[in-house]
Amino acid sequence: MKAQAKSDDSASQLRWRTLQHDDIDAIAGLLAAVLKVDGGLPFAADAAFLQPRYLPSPPGVTVGAFAEDGRLVAAGAVRPDPADEACRATIVGQVYPDARGKGIGTVLLRWGMDAGRALLADCSAEQSGGLVVATEGLTDAAARLYERNGFVQEFAEDVMRRDLTGALPQAPFPPGVTVEAWTPARAGAFFEAYQDAFRDRPGFPGWTQEEWVDWVAGDNDFRPAISLLACSGDAPAGF
Repeated sequence: MKAQAKSDDSASQLRWRTLQHDDIDAIAGLLAAVLKVDGGLPFAADAAFLQPRYLPSPPGVTVGAFAEDGRLVAAGAVRPDPADEACRATIVGQVYPDARGKGIGTVLLRWGMDAGRALLADCSAEQSGGLVVATEGLTDAAARLYERNGFVQEFAEDVMRRDLTGALPQAPFPPGVTVEAWTPARAGAFFEAYQDAFRDRPGFPGWTQEEWVDWVAGDNDFRPAISLLACSGDAPAGF
């Protein structure tokens, strides 16, 4: 990493080292600053979300770039895909907003590509799923950087958020549509709506109903009373 960093003045002025578990607060602060500028999911700066992504267990690898004052300026990590048949490595990385445009992101991405190729060294050409960059907020500059390095956008989704401190507009459901809250007895109908909505999405996991229900209802943050199923007649229409 140090040899690569020397190719860029800004990057070479930073102290690069492997991230440790004690750095989780610094990583969360970095991602919070990124979210404030780029937008995205609020929980993307939570320690529980960041831990497996930026501090993966071996053979995953990490790197952080620190300024002279100790501030974490950039962070990156590479981890193998948990699905053995994929033989694929996922790269994540972020640069502090006020440190962008100085080549640090390029150094970080190329480090990730080298580390990812090393993780996949034992994969055959038939097995390899290649390298994937995962990001919670894709800026135009980041998209150009990824394209210059041979990446093609595979999947994206927009996040809609609304301030709940003000009055909500009246938005009645269409005639014939009924809404009900989650119950174990209706979990199958929720699963049917999920399948119909997302089965053509790239990377769709293809879970069984049992696996999906356990993933949804087994989360400590799950709130069945405000998890709603919309039906048009007897057919699930959304959830």
